[in-house]
Amino acid sequence: MGAIFIHTISFIIKRYSNIVVKTGGERFVKITVAAPGRQTAERPQVPLLETDPAKGLTAEQAAQRMAAGLDNHAAASPTRSETEIIRDNIFTFFNLVFIVLALCLALVGSFANMTFLGVVIANTIIGTVQQLRSKRTVDQLTLVAAHKVRCLRDGKGILLPSEELVRDDIVEFTSGEQICADAVVCTGSAQANEALITGEAEPVPKNVGDVLRSGSFLVSGRCTVRLTHVGAESYASKLATEEFPQFDVGQRSAASMARRLQDPLAELVKIDPKSIGVGQYQHDMNQKKLGEALGGVVEDCVNRVGVDLNTASASLLSYVSGISKVIAKNIVAYREENGSFQNRKELLKVAKLGPKAFEQCAGFLRIRSGENPLDCTGVHPESYAAAGKLLECLGYTKEDITAGNLNGISGKIRDYKKMAEELEIGEPTLRDITAELEKPGRDPRDEMPKPILRSDVLAMEDLKEGMVLKGTVRNVIDFGAFVDIGVHQDGLVHVSEMSSKKFVKHPLDVVKVGDIIDVKVIGIDLKKKRISLSMKL
Repeated sequence: MGAIFIHTISFIIKRYSNIVVKTGGERFVKITVAAPGRQTAERPQVPLLETDPAKGLTAEQAAQRMAAGLDNHAAASPTRSETEIIRDNIFTFFNLVFIVLALCLALVGSFANMTFLGVVIANTIIGTVQQLRSKRTVDQLTLVAAHKVRCLRDGKGILLPSEELVRDDIVEFTSGEQICADAVVCTGSAQANEALITGEAEPVPKNVGDVLRSGSFLVSGRCTVRLTHVGAESYASKLATEEFPQFDVGQRSAASMARRLQDPLAELVKIDPKSIGVGQYQHDMNQKKLGEALGGVVEDCVNRVGVDLNTASASLLSYVSGISKVIAKNIVAYREENGSFQNRKELLKVAKLGPKAFEQCAGFLRIRSGENPLDCTGVHPESYAAAGKLLECLGYTKEDITAGNLNGISGKIRDYKKMAEELEIGEPTLRDITAELEKPGRDPRDEMPKPILRSDVLAMEDLKEGMVLKGTVRNVIDFGAFVDIGVHQDGLVHVSEMSSKKFVKHPLDVVKVGDIIDVKVIGIDLKKKRISLSMKL
């Protein structure tokens, strides 16, 4: 009997050996995804065209792009088929184990102990029904809906199904329509809601030259655009296949929302900073310089907080100093192939990550439960020897770092200058090392003040004039500041309402983005959704 059981379990392990567990406690399944049914033969290359917004493409140019595969056909279905859902819920590893156990119990005549099969069957049915309902909902609300759009061909406006659009087409979008392919605004202006793809809840202004992403939709305005990326090359398609390619749209959205709760920074770095809306004159600036400046701010934030090397995504790693997008992907690939990193020196085994890049990035990457406790701190490997000598001089060991026994270590150093000379390092470096040893792996975000929102004020209807609330400054412009008070609509503090003691020339003289301030409600317009606030308490 035991031999039969062992033989069966061995079969199960071999049969399901494609199930692997990756670092960070996440379960991944190796899945071979067949290519879409469309032909993948080599196609003619078609150069980009600055299409005339008044005429659009000719019929010949559109046919040429269609033949080259530059149409807007979806790369693949966003959901699994009903057959796949039923099969995947019935033929699971755990169901097979339970069946084997039931057979073993039946062979020995212990039928009374087989009641667990009812729970297994019920669980399988519930899981199948829920996924089938989810599939039907997602199929009705696909990220890029198959609807007809107004397109300009040979100087005439025609209605075409979104799948028949091609790259370089001139298309007109109006309020309420969903963007079916990546595009650049040629004429007009609008406001786009990108919440489905970037997580930004506030409408984003789109003017001439701005990029419209597939999957977003217009909440106001009208614009004529030129399509730049269609089909599998569009932002929505890449977003769908970059992470969790085996999941459907609903599952990916759920995973993204859960991650934002666990670590907002790790998930929100995937959003282009320019899409958030960062100032009054954002679109008048040189977009390349603006992108570089905003990218630098995000990089400073990521490096300040630090990154867990064994759980960070490629998007987050790419913002670490010294790590490019290519190196970030190589780190993730190395981690998936070889398991979690045990020490920082192992980074040198990653393709294209040389000594210079290692010198820049090592101090910002953390390894929890690694071989060296110092790898979990912000101490750079170049200072490991000095940190070891410091611990030895003060009567501690590296194990005390993990145990949290180094609180107050800075107070035991009477003369920093003398100690720095003994360790052959600078005094600022010594102070940085002691700060890291006192609180290994500390997150500076924990030390920042948190907004205190009232539980009885959740919507604009709950507001009353004269209420005093706490809020967070979200944006500062020439005539005032927008403040989040927790009612899904930011209130405006006009520059004239910022101080009763002095004349305020510019709002930045008083507040900055991220400040937590006390404000008083002085006006509410529910129809126009406007909230007027004052700092004159």
